[in-house]
Amino acid sequence: MKVTRLQLLSGAVLALAAGSIALTQPAKKVETPAADDPQAKMAAMMLECMMACAEAAKVGPEHERLAKAVGTWRGQVTTYMPMPGMEPMKHECVTTITSRMDGRFFECQTKGDMGDMGPFEGGGLVGYDNVGKQYQTVWFDCMGTGMAIGTGERSSDGSTMTWTLTYNCPVKKGPVQMKQIERITGPDTMVLEVVGPNPLTGEAFKMMEISYKREKAEASASGAN
Repeated sequence: MKVTRLQLLSGAVLALAAGSIALTQPAKKVETPAADDPQAKMAAMMLECMMACAEAAKVGPEHERLAKAVGTWRGQVTTYMPMPGMEPMKHECVTTITSRMDGRFFECQTKGDMGDMGPFEGGGLVGYDNVGKQYQTVWFDCMGTGMAIGTGERSSDGSTMTWTLTYNCPVKKGPVQMKQIERITGPDTMVLEVVGPNPLTGEAFKMMEISYKREKAEASASGAN
């Protein structure tokens, strides 16, 4: 059976409406309908769908952990070169992390100057998928036209988040993986390390390290929460 564009749009509107209604309604017990009552069975299925949408949209403890990074961070950047003997580059950056959609997602914007390589600008999103039970992220910047997409894993003590991202390497002409390791070193300090394949040898090497400090005004507000 061919599905028309109108049918697809109608289905999307119905799903959004169901989710919106579910968010405003208290949880209800789904009654088991009589086997010979198709209308009651359909109503119970609809209610179950609405409750599932409400659960998927909840802001939970994982989102609250991500929210602790909201603010403006000034970073001291060290970029390592792929060839032995080359001195690393030193520069600075400013990263701003803001909450989106009532704390369901968090946007990251970074700007800096890479000396002879010129100005740098990048951005991304992070979040936690209640359905898939995993942290998710996407990153993009002015050094390419592709996006790095991946998932994150938080350490048991909550001090470290390790992101594993896949992107298309312009040298290898195909997908490769890199890791971003975020280490919380204090209430308003953190270190970000980026480890990925050396484009010349393919071996893993430390590509970058950024030591961050949150600006004082926002650090005070963060400590008050």
